[in-house]
Amino acid sequence: VKTVLISVHEKYWHMIKNGEKTLEIRKTKPAGIEYPFKVLCYVTGGKGIQGEFICKGTLVTNVFQQLCNR
Repeated sequence: VKTVLISVHEKYWHMIKNGEKTLEIRKTKPAGIEYPFKVLCYVTGGKGIQGEFICKGTLVTNVFQQLCNR
């Protein structure tokens, strides 16, 4: 299983841990990776790696483009 590192702000990390934030939106997905893969969550501000999860897939959408074209 390959591993990807993502950077998350501390306030969002707490929301993820508490179950308040269940979706993470990124502009791009990791290139050339097969599912499932492990994700390490690096919390910014010198907090380091605070958690991990297995990503079983992604959803591709154009919502970002729609928001930028307003």
